[in-house]
Amino acid sequence: MRVFSIAQWYHFAFMVVSMALLGYGVSGSFLMLFPSVLKKDIYTVLSYCSIFFAISSLLSYSITNTIAFDPVKIAWDPLQIAYIFIYYILLSIPFFFSGMTISIAISRLSERVHRIYFYDLLGAGSGCILALLISSLFGVSNTITIASILGISASAIFYTAKERYGFPYRFFLIAIPLSIIFLFPSFMEITISPYKGLPVSLRYPEAEIVKTRWDSFSRIDVVKSGAVKFAPGLSLKFQGELPEQIGIAIDGGTLTSITKFNGDKKELLFTDYLPSAIPYYLTKTDDILIFDPRGGLEILSAIYHGGRQIESVEFYPLIIDTVRKDYGAFSGGIYSRKNVRVAVGDTRTFIRQSQNRYDIIQITPGDILSASSTGIYGLTEDYRFTVEGFKDYIKHLNENGVLTITLYLLPPPRYELRIISTAIKALEEMGIQSPDSHIAVIRTWGTITIIIKRNGLDSADINGIKDFCRDRHFDIDYYSGIGMEETNRYNRFQEPLYFNLISKIMNSSERERLFEDYVFDITPVTDNRPFFYHFFKWDTFREAYNIFGRKWQPFLEGGYLIPVVFIQALIVSIIFIILPLLFSKGIKTMQSPIPEKKGGDKGWLTDIFFLFYFLLIGIGFMFVEISMIQKFILFLGHPVYSISTVLFTLLVSSGMGSYLSGKLWQEEKWIINIMLLILCSMIIIYAIFLPDIFNNPAFGKWKIAWRQSLSFILLFPLGFFMGMPFPAGIKLLEKHNSRIIPWAWCVNGCSSVLSSVLVILIALSFGFKAALFLSALAYAGGLLIFFLIFRGQSFLYLFCLYFLFL
Repeated sequence: MRVFSIAQWYHFAFMVVSMALLGYGVSGSFLMLFPSVLKKDIYTVLSYCSIFFAISSLLSYSITNTIAFDPVKIAWDPLQIAYIFIYYILLSIPFFFSGMTISIAISRLSERVHRIYFYDLLGAGSGCILALLISSLFGVSNTITIASILGISASAIFYTAKERYGFPYRFFLIAIPLSIIFLFPSFMEITISPYKGLPVSLRYPEAEIVKTRWDSFSRIDVVKSGAVKFAPGLSLKFQGELPEQIGIAIDGGTLTSITKFNGDKKELLFTDYLPSAIPYYLTKTDDILIFDPRGGLEILSAIYHGGRQIESVEFYPLIIDTVRKDYGAFSGGIYSRKNVRVAVGDTRTFIRQSQNRYDIIQITPGDILSASSTGIYGLTEDYRFTVEGFKDYIKHLNENGVLTITLYLLPPPRYELRIISTAIKALEEMGIQSPDSHIAVIRTWGTITIIIKRNGLDSADINGIKDFCRDRHFDIDYYSGIGMEETNRYNRFQEPLYFNLISKIMNSSERERLFEDYVFDITPVTDNRPFFYHFFKWDTFREAYNIFGRKWQPFLEGGYLIPVVFIQALIVSIIFIILPLLFSKGIKTMQSPIPEKKGGDKGWLTDIFFLFYFLLIGIGFMFVEISMIQKFILFLGHPVYSISTVLFTLLVSSGMGSYLSGKLWQEEKWIINIMLLILCSMIIIYAIFLPDIFNNPAFGKWKIAWRQSLSFILLFPLGFFMGMPFPAGIKLLEKHNSRIIPWAWCVNGCSSVLSSVLVILIALSFGFKAALFLSALAYAGGLLIFFLIFRGQSFLYLFCLYFLFL
């Protein structure tokens, strides 16, 4: 996932989950097609699978690292679609051999499936934590090398178990990946898309990377380049020169800057010509809060305008550390000044913890190249710009406090319109009768700034905005009572486009019609559906295609790549699920628990029930896992914290649930049905009440370690019950037809592949709460299948299913 975040863009990491599960699913299909593999010595086969995993991990990474796949090129190169398929195949190979190891083990030792599944999930959960540590020590790409070493170690252990004597000489093979880390580090260097910020900046003459640093969730490159000119929306009335700036690239993409400051405020005159300076002309400058200052430009602006106490929250700790330690003198020690306090964390987490109120809260663009970048963010959640987020910001303003959000101007209008519609929704939910009187909008040649004042904009504020914009040749696009003749003066469109659209959003009688008729989705964003950058509508696809000049590239922004990935995964999954049917004559059906009716053997029907059962629990598990990762991002403050904490908890607790299920199954089979019923109920309870826990201000004040501990406690019961259905199904399948256990493994893996993509599609349209409800429905389907198999307590089960469906 981290490799994808750096090589391409963060949101493409979702593909990794489906790639991994595809490899697991194919392994089951392979064993069905070639059952002779199961007849060989188990330790020999497992040893070879492990060594092939180790080899393919390095090879698949190195090969895909040389493939010229770039999603941006889809706009003019259809071959990129084929490259996605190649990526899928190559990166699934290591997981194929990993899946072979587990599938062979549970097929040959099905009576111990609960123990095998327990240790498998325990290792997977531990890997989530170890990966963070290893990537911090050796870099992200070398984490793959460490995984290869683990594969070699497993192979050596299996080989030793077979021989039962002698030294496991295969351990010497570890020298190969170790030599790559220490002797040939360039072999594992990540190839970054040429359209990301760092490669673009390096195309300038004499550009160079000065320093590269890693931690568990970011890569920081300090770069000297002619591309580093960072002053978003700078007025053309400014005639001076910008101070010297040094660039900082985040994950090879976002390019921001450190501005040279020697302590003389005259050097910062240019900050007064930025649109982000507007709040300093509307209210006091005693208490200022700046979100994501990156290299510190907005902090310098606050210093120039007389900010008394300046607080800032930066998402990436390496940036603060780099500016403070390596460029302290160059930057004027901005992060070490007495009146500047810097916190590391997420915007929403900080604001919920804060007890302070502020005169000014600022959110400004942090990327030099965003105005010309691809804008591929459709799959990225952004909890900063949700209704709940705006309510948090406004509540932390003083009575005369001002919130400003500055964005790059990227026609056709959509980002700014969604910001405004979300802000209006937040103000309305706060009981404000005329939200339009609290909002003003100004525009430069390259940016647009939304101004929100807590107690409303009075005539003095309006006059201040007019003077500010007139002196800098900025346009005013909206304030309550503005006339059309006051707009579109300096940076002109053919018609006052932004004024027309914003006016309709402000008018409650026209707003819903605009939402329905506008070519883009600009409806308010919520924490349940936090995809701020997902604008495209399926029913206006053709119109949007024409607006963008009949080019495909912008559609990546809206998440249209997901259906492509889903269709490819669906085709491949169907192929590998159907393939074993070609050899159905070799699949002998043993005695079925379902009583046979007159007319012949119905064992094949039981086979179908079992396969459908594993399909449903695969969907249920993946819907819960992906939904919980997304929901806990807001609570824990960072995607990496969420991924590691949620996966670790769910996998480890599922392993424990699996282990216990083996003992319960031996005693009373009906207990598993009760467990499924409890699981369905728990998912519904979590979907309904989890947001209330996250919104509790008391928990928001906790340190990250305590919030992670609480997350573990919250998720453990859910994961515990989620670990039971799979081994329970394998145990029952062993008694019915043990030969199709690999097929069940295949179906479960392939359903997880599809679910990992499908859950994103569902969340984009309906939110993650809907995904959780569908997960409960999937597990309820598994309960119904167990009812069909056992045919016991009919009325109770049917009533429970009816209740869950209702």
